[in-house]
Amino acid sequence: TWRYDNKWFSQELELGARFHNDLIKRDHTEKGYWMRNATLVYNQLGKDTILQNDVSTFAWAFHALDRIQLGEQWFVNPGVRLELIDWHYRDTTDTTQPVDQSDFYAVVIPGIGVVFQPLSWLNLVGGIHRGFSPAAPGPDKNVDYESSINYEAGVRLAYALSRLEVIGFLNDYSNLTAICSLNRGCSEEQVDQQTNAGRVHVYGVETSVEQKVNLPLHLVGLGRLAYTLTLSEFQEAFESSDPLLGDVNVGDALPYVPVHQGTLILGVQHKMFDVSVSTAYVGEMRDVAGQGDIPDPERIADYIAVDFAGSVQVSKTDQLYVHIDNVLNNEYMVSRRPYGARPGMPFQFMVGYKGTFQ
Repeated sequence: TWRYDNKWFSQELELGARFHNDLIKRDHTEKGYWMRNATLVYNQLGKDTILQNDVSTFAWAFHALDRIQLGEQWFVNPGVRLELIDWHYRDTTDTTQPVDQSDFYAVVIPGIGVVFQPLSWLNLVGGIHRGFSPAAPGPDKNVDYESSINYEAGVRLAYALSRLEVIGFLNDYSNLTAICSLNRGCSEEQVDQQTNAGRVHVYGVETSVEQKVNLPLHLVGLGRLAYTLTLSEFQEAFESSDPLLGDVNVGDALPYVPVHQGTLILGVQHKMFDVSVSTAYVGEMRDVAGQGDIPDPERIADYIAVDFAGSVQVSKTDQLYVHIDNVLNNEYMVSRRPYGARPGMPFQFMVGYKGTFQ
């Protein structure tokens, strides 16, 4: 890091580098069984190899980030990252036709965030950042990495014990990627295959309002309401073997992206304890990309979940806490994959202790 300050201009320049390596060796086998008289019986046909491969990646990342302040009102944070990725894939599942692929590529990822503070209680914010996710190493080295340009702009207000935030966003994907896995309902042959979904727009608005109230006995009441509207549209039509995407038309919405989400938190705080009740709402979702009314077999219905959290500071270094998930024990679905409906978290009660060593 390097810092510079004067009356009208200050900055903190950060330079960094990281090296990362990961490796996976897969040797997936299976045995067959018959069901006889409600008992599993080994079929004596031996063990089959269904997947056998080695995959490794070496990645270097270099970044520069500058935190700039101009006077008392402008804050500018430009940055850039360089990713260098080298991967190797070897598959010997079919010993007669082994696959050996490798690739190396470099990606430049810039971004900038700006805050303008015309008043002490008002911030106008905005930013443009490139998004990037590397391609999964696999038998086809021509698969593309995920890339997007992400825009956001909005306003933040903070006055006394009140907070308000409204942020609009647009994620413009030039290429959205999807990786097949068993928990997506993909077959064993499809595992780790990547789908290039092309250009996609994801856009919406995030809002939150928070109010604190001073109460008797040194108590502070807290209320916070947050809401997110998320819309999505594929900009290109294509055919896919990925079960979450299928055959996509222009204008189709992404699966598993609820249009409406909201959270209401009510609580009481004290220096010795705090309690809060959180109510989360998640709107209905699609199981498969599409548009218009969601067919019943592809709908994940909206749901509400209520959680409780509390803690007591028994000493400067010791704390007891309790957390209850799904207080009302509502039954709701969070996914239809893999292989049918999946329930959400049931009622769960948890008590714990936290200790701080000084």
